[in-house]
Amino acid sequence: MNKSNRHNILIYFDFIAALLFPVIAVFRVREYSVNIINGLFLILILAIVTGLLLPNVLVSWLIILLTTLAVGFLVMGYVVIPTEAKWLLLIAFPLEASFLAVFRHYMLSWHFISKNRQGIRNYLERYNGDLKMQTRYTANKIYSKVICNIKERPKLHLWMHVSMLRWANHEQFAQLHPEEHAQFLEKLADVLKKEG
Repeated sequence: MNKSNRHNILIYFDFIAALLFPVIAVFRVREYSVNIINGLFLILILAIVTGLLLPNVLVSWLIILLTTLAVGFLVMGYVVIPTEAKWLLLIAFPLEASFLAVFRHYMLSWHFISKNRQGIRNYLERYNGDLKMQTRYTANKIYSKVICNIKERPKLHLWMHVSMLRWANHEQFAQLHPEEHAQFLEKLADVLKKEG
């Protein structure tokens, strides 16, 4: 079994888990009080909305924060409900939000469907179509060739000026503000094209 098939199988298992977990959770708490059932429904609705609509960075932080709060209230606090219901209320949000965030990332973004994925990946490693510029991969290849030429001809006193820009948290900024990120990169590319 190749990597692509295993990847697809994991996505299908994630999808099945995202569908079955709420059904199993509701089935397990159906005999408890109405407040527990309503609480579980609201937590599952919040997890579905969070997992399908928010960027992965926010999903991760919400899972951490809300699970910490849930542990504080349900486990450490004095809440008189059955232990099984406490655990279901505690794990409902992180599990469902995680399942749906993974599903949204791979299935709804069509990341796994492309038949020519390797060709597309190779193209994107070498050229950024949005900015119409070469990428770091191509820059490294060109730099290596120039360095080899300089080392082969030491008597010619050849030199090369290299500049590299680094944006520390651009992936997070891109997830939270995709339009502003794209606009900034386009402006930066225009400046680099004019200066270069």
